[in-house]
Amino acid sequence: MVKPRVIDKSELFRDLDYWLSVLKKSIFVYPSDLMYRLGCNALDKELISRVRVLKQSSTQPFTVIAPSKHWIEQNFVITSIAKRWLEKLPGPYTLVLKKKQHSRLAVNLNPGNDVVHVRIPNHWFSSIVEKLGVPIVATSPNIAAGDLLLSINHLDEDLKQSIDLIISDTVLNGLDKGLDQARVLKTIDLTQVQV
Repeated sequence: MVKPRVIDKSELFRDLDYWLSVLKKSIFVYPSDLMYRLGCNALDKELISRVRVLKQSSTQPFTVIAPSKHWIEQNFVITSIAKRWLEKLPGPYTLVLKKKQHSRLAVNLNPGNDVVHVRIPNHWFSSIVEKLGVPIVATSPNIAAGDLLLSINHLDEDLKQSIDLIISDTVLNGLDKGLDQARVLKTIDLTQVQV
């Protein structure tokens, strides 16, 4: 039984270049603003296929954490209203945006759909995504809908055997705000808005 490597924030930053290279080619659990997420490089079709096997879902749409606002502008249709929402990032918002035709996101990220949920959370891990320079998948580590993962101690044992890395954090905002409030992220659908 192989267990994934577990590192904390200080170890991640101590050898950042090494860990950035690992993250680009791995499936990992990482902290976010409200909970732990399961992720991988959102440009890598093979990694996303592995995540889909773990999630037991071939069609579930995945959210991405973007490396920057500029990256969002390059890869999605941005209206004047979307631009105003983009200025609110980082924050507790999920922007629903239509991909541009030249977007390099993996085709299996949201099969058959050109709409993607995009975030830049107000959390230190967003700076890691920025340094990676690629978007990462942000999905629940649960196979089915369930409680938010607020501690790596509650990570499913079967899932642990199938991922490469766990990045731990001592306090997640979801713990501070309580489970009910942690579920309240504003989702803003900007796909129907013109101008």
